[in-house]
Amino acid sequence: MNNKRILIVWLALTAIMAMICPCLALDSLLININQAAFISNPDANNDTRMLIQFILPAELDSSKYITYAELRFGVSSPREISRPINLKVNPITRQWSPEGLQWNEPWTNSRGDFKDSIAAVGIISQSGQSYGKIEVSHLLMQYVHGLLPNFGLIIRQIGVFRQALSPVPLDARNNLMAQLAIYYIDLHPDD
Repeated sequence: MNNKRILIVWLALTAIMAMICPCLALDSLLININQAAFISNPDANNDTRMLIQFILPAELDSSKYITYAELRFGVSSPREISRPINLKVNPITRQWSPEGLQWNEPWTNSRGDFKDSIAAVGIISQSGQSYGKIEVSHLLMQYVHGLLPNFGLIIRQIGVFRQALSPVPLDARNNLMAQLAIYYIDLHPDD
């Protein structure tokens, strides 16, 4: 319900901006993410995290203002979900690779190195195969404006209720694990 209100307000503001200044046209990008990994807590298999690496295109530079960005990903839950699973998305703060990735390796901090002060939140409320969508505009703006190095994002479960999750490709034919849908305005269209 709240997400629908935010989306309606966002669309209304975008329409008003486009009418006031037609030079501020809304553009979009769809970034397919093939580099993703899951890590599981060896002491509790219901504590899993998904890590995603992506490269932002050069055209998405500091002259762009991201109005809306959505991270789309797939997960599968082996048990029935009785309550929603709360998720938090944070920027990863160091290089990593899916090869040899473990709960405690190659991290300085067990369970992964990430910036906890910058986050986006979401939920999974469906059993079996499910697709999550989380609004991540402010996280991507940190990368675009050079405030954080782009080492990717970590999606982690928060709160008491956790469940064993495994990745589900959004598109198995193309090995597509996740997507970033980005809508932005060019603040300097004449440059």
